[in-house]
Amino acid sequence: MEEKETGRCHNLPRGGVLTIFGSICIVFCMGNGYTFGNFNPYITSYLRNRSASTDVAYADSVWISTSNTIVYGLTMPILTLLERWLSARGCIIVGGIIYSISVASTYFSINYSYITVAASYGAIGAGKALAYPITTKLAFRWFPNRKGLICGILEGGYGGSGFILNQIVTGFINPENLSPDQEVGDNEYFTQAILLDKVPYTYLLLGGMYTVVFAIGILLMREPPDGSTQEMPVQYNNDDEGGGTVAVSTISQKDMSAGVNIKLEPTSQTHTPSPDMTPRDVLRSWIFYAVWLTYFFEGFAVDVNFFFYKTYGETFIDDDYFLALVASFGSVSVVAGNLFWGVLADKYTYKPVLMIVTCVFGVFTSTFCITEYGGKPMYFIWVCAIHFAFTGPLTILPLIAMETFGSKHFSINYGLLNTTAVAFSFFMAFFSSHVKDTIGWHGIYLLGAGFLVISFAFSSVVFFKKFRRLQ
Repeated sequence: MEEKETGRCHNLPRGGVLTIFGSICIVFCMGNGYTFGNFNPYITSYLRNRSASTDVAYADSVWISTSNTIVYGLTMPILTLLERWLSARGCIIVGGIIYSISVASTYFSINYSYITVAASYGAIGAGKALAYPITTKLAFRWFPNRKGLICGILEGGYGGSGFILNQIVTGFINPENLSPDQEVGDNEYFTQAILLDKVPYTYLLLGGMYTVVFAIGILLMREPPDGSTQEMPVQYNNDDEGGGTVAVSTISQKDMSAGVNIKLEPTSQTHTPSPDMTPRDVLRSWIFYAVWLTYFFEGFAVDVNFFFYKTYGETFIDDDYFLALVASFGSVSVVAGNLFWGVLADKYTYKPVLMIVTCVFGVFTSTFCITEYGGKPMYFIWVCAIHFAFTGPLTILPLIAMETFGSKHFSINYGLLNTTAVAFSFFMAFFSSHVKDTIGWHGIYLLGAGFLVISFAFSSVVFFKKFRRLQ
């Protein structure tokens, strides 16, 4: 007899596997942000030559991507309330429509000014704010004991997006491997008409691609039947909140109702019982603010590397194809990093992993500017290492929200935690547009490394608070 979708095939629920593949399609589309570092030189050059923003610089165009992050962080706690009236798939459909239309509309807005581009690009964040947390929550429901791995897989979808889309964008806009031909201060811009003519059409190309991939992902998504899995307590240990952690084994409801003899064996992972905190309780929790500040300072360093790695590379590497190739392999590093940090968080919990990844990220950020002396090989290695590291905190943020605040109000609580993105993105954009030309590339990367030291201090507070309570 053919096994039903909710049955087990090789110990994995078929509906859950389909949902993971569908989720990867969804986050692949939302990985558009990983192309911005590679796309930014083309966007800024076009705005300088074909729009009213003739004096816009790279430090100013950071506001384009920042608008996306600000809208994403501000609208997530609000838009996810739609989950009360729509199904998970319904919310994802609405988010996908908003996302794809916003991308395509930039074809028009880019001909006016960088303010109008920021408006259309910012609207992309609203689509992501609705679709991403609900996609993540649905995947968690299928695999409740492997949240770190699920985070890694889904965040890896972003990296896969960057790897593919960076090649598509560069191949479409700059097939002749032209180099920037206008130097203004320490910035270089493109003025070649053959290149600039293609920039607006790239948004139509991407908007169409996202529509198709979103549709495939939504068709694959499945909601688990109620009671199909549950977590069985096996072994308790002391925990920092006094409640205890529990090792669990997931058992299908089908096996339980059939009276099958099952031997419970604790997994290597332990979980804190979900407290299912309300948003009001979350805002009263000290750990919320400790994690929020950790991500604020970490996020500034992420944005420094995210926005400027290519524009900085252009100051000493005269090869646009190579820089696009570096961007693509950086995206591969994102995929590898997502899986690595996600699995590590499953095994050791997020607290020590957050500290470790912050250290690794800080080392490579503080030394990134010496790559101009090491040339292409060193630049390639450092970009890949930075991408491998900075994806760690992003990977485990949903895990922190789920494990710390519970699953019942996950979408809203995750949205509250994500408001840190609004703060650090706004600060980063304001700082870079007003201070970057004064302190130069070396100064801005060293500042990013300094912020990582502060981030490490806050993550240490979270970790050692637990350690002291265990004594």
